[in-house]
Amino acid sequence: MGNRNFKESRAPEDDRTSFSSDKPPRVYLSLGTSFNSEVDKFQGVINALIELGYPLTVACGGSQDLFDKLNKNKAENVDIQLFPNQRQLLTKMDIYFCHGGASSVYEAMYFRVPVLMLPQVGDQHANTTIMVEHKAG
Repeated sequence: MGNRNFKESRAPEDDRTSFSSDKPPRVYLSLGTSFNSEVDKFQGVINALIELGYPLTVACGGSQDLFDKLNKNKAENVDIQLFPNQRQLLTKMDIYFCHGGASSVYEAMYFRVPVLMLPQVGDQHANTTIMVEHKAG
């Protein structure tokens, strides 16, 4: 898994369990690098979050094609990034919408970001189940 030297951790008292109506939660959407060709899936999640009025940062997992397609008609409060620094972003986000891969789950827990998961394959389903069972997601 590599070096887990996280320097941008949040303080333990950082509360992200309630949100003010005058300041909507900031959402980070990343579905990993394996499924970044599924433009419709990304666009569906983006559209739902836009309807809620949430500021949204979307990671394209390095896919230039996804980046180009999502940027064509993006809303004002949506920031599409090709390959962002996820650890840095998580220090600023209120909700992390991810696929439930191990690294995503570990980073969400480390940075104390509530998680919404859309598992795709393999360990993502088990990770999602574990997060729900432990009320960590």
